[in-house]
Amino acid sequence: LDIERCDLDIKRNTSSHHTELFGEERLIVRRGQPFNIILHLKSGSKEFQRGETSFTLFVETGPLTKKESGTKVSFGLRDSTVDTEWSASATNDPSGNTVSVSISSSPNSPIGVYSLTLDQEGQKTSLGQFILLFNAWCPRDAVYMRSETKRQEYVLAQNGQIYIGIFIHIKGIPWNYGQFEPGILDICLKILDNNPKCVSDADKDCSARRNPIYVTRVLSAMVGVFCCGPASLTAIKEGELTKKYDAPFIFAEVNADVVDLVRQSNGEFARYIGSTTSVGHFISTKAVGSDDRHDITHQYKYPEGSEKERQVYEKAQHHNKLQQRGEEPGLHLKIKLADNMIIGSDFEVSAVLTNNCMEAKTCSLLFFARGVRYDGKQGERCGHASDKVKVPAGEERRLSLRLEYDRYGSVITCDRLIQVSAIAIDKQIVYYHKAEKTIVLDEPDIEIKLVGEATVNQSMTVELTLLNSLPESLQDCSFTIEGIGLTDGKPITAK
Repeated sequence: LDIERCDLDIKRNTSSHHTELFGEERLIVRRGQPFNIILHLKSGSKEFQRGETSFTLFVETGPLTKKESGTKVSFGLRDSTVDTEWSASATNDPSGNTVSVSISSSPNSPIGVYSLTLDQEGQKTSLGQFILLFNAWCPRDAVYMRSETKRQEYVLAQNGQIYIGIFIHIKGIPWNYGQFEPGILDICLKILDNNPKCVSDADKDCSARRNPIYVTRVLSAMVGVFCCGPASLTAIKEGELTKKYDAPFIFAEVNADVVDLVRQSNGEFARYIGSTTSVGHFISTKAVGSDDRHDITHQYKYPEGSEKERQVYEKAQHHNKLQQRGEEPGLHLKIKLADNMIIGSDFEVSAVLTNNCMEAKTCSLLFFARGVRYDGKQGERCGHASDKVKVPAGEERRLSLRLEYDRYGSVITCDRLIQVSAIAIDKQIVYYHKAEKTIVLDEPDIEIKLVGEATVNQSMTVELTLLNSLPESLQDCSFTIEGIGLTDGKPITAK
C-alpha cells in the first residue's frame, strides 16, 4: 500500500472512548476498546484486498521500549479484533482510496503516550501518536465500574465536594478537579516521567504503568512526598492490617484512640483519659449524582460498640474501645460549644465535668483556647480560665470561657480554627481527664445574583454580595470567581 496520510479520526474515536472533553487536537483513547484510523492511499496505489494484503502494526511507549516489558508490541491483521490483547482488522472503501483499520489495545496495557507505526515487509510508515488511558467502561480493565452513573461521577465529572470540619460541624466546599483543562493530562504524564522510579529504571517503571495501583501510588508520592493507599476497604473494616498499601495507617485514621501523657514534677508520666470515640465519625464523600453528603462510615468500620467491632479491634491488636455502650462510672469531661460561631463574633464555650461516682469529687479544672492550623500545628493562646470545683455525686459543674474576637482574631489563620482544651485533675487519686475540640469558625456566605438573562455564547454579569461579620472594615478586597466553561479556564478577579 502506498500511503499518503493517516487520519486518526479523532472526533469519532474520542466520542466513543469518552475522552472528547480533552479536545480534538490529538487522539486520546482508553485501553481494551477498539478505535479506528483511516489510511488514505496515493493515486495509483495497490488496492487493499482483505485476506491477501497484510501489514504489521507496532505500538511503543516510553523511552526504552522492549517487547519483554510490554512497552513495544507488534501485531498483524485478523478477521476481527479481540478484547484480550493488541489486535487489528481492516476493510477497504469501495472506492479503493481508503482503508479503515480497527485497532484494539490490551486491557492490561501500560498507560501513556504511544507511537503507532505500520510495517510492510520492512518499509515502515509512521501513522502518528495517541495517548492510552485506563478504561472504566471495559470489563477486563482493573478499573472497571459496572455502574454508568458511577462512571459519570468518578471519571467524567469535573467538580465535586470535599468535606471539612469536625463530626458535629461538617461543611462541604467545592472541589474543581479540572482534569480536562488544557495541559492537565500532560502535567500528569510529566509527573510520571519525572518520578524517581522512572529516572532509575525507565523500562521497569513504564511497564508497571499497566497497574492502576502503581500509578496512583507514584502520583501520590510525587504530589506533596507521602504515599498512601489504595488499601482494601474490606481489610480496613475487618482489621486485616497485614494487607498491602498502608492498611495500618488508614485503620488508625478511622479507629484511633486519643491518648495524652503529662510529665509530673517527679518525672513520672500520668495518662489523660482521652477520647476513644472522637476519631472516625461521619466519614464523608460526595453522593453520586448530587452534591449531597454521603456517609460511608459503615464501609470502613462496624457500628460503634458492636460485638463485631470489638472482635476487629482485638484482631488489629488495639485496645478494646468500649466494653459497653452505656455511660460508664467515674468522672466525665466534655466541651460544649455555642450554636453560632461566626468569625468576628464573641461567644462562649463551656467545659462540663460530670460526676458519676458514688461520692463527691473535688477537682482542679483548666480550660484554654489557642489558634491551630489545619495540619494540627498549634498557635498562640487566645483565652484561659481555671477553677477549683466540687462536684456532688450525680451532678455536673461548668466552667465557661468567653472567646472574644479582639483576642482570637490575631492568632487564627485562614483556616479559621480554634482548639479548645479542658483538663480536670482529680487530686485524690492524681488522675487526669482531658477533653478537646476544634472550632471551625463560620464565614459569611457570598451571595451570587445574576443580572439580566443568560444567553449562550454571550457574556453575562453577576452581582456578588458579602456581609462583613468583622467588627472592622475590610480593606483592598477582591472577588475571584471561576467556572467550567464560563471563564475560559482562568479565574476572574474583580476589586
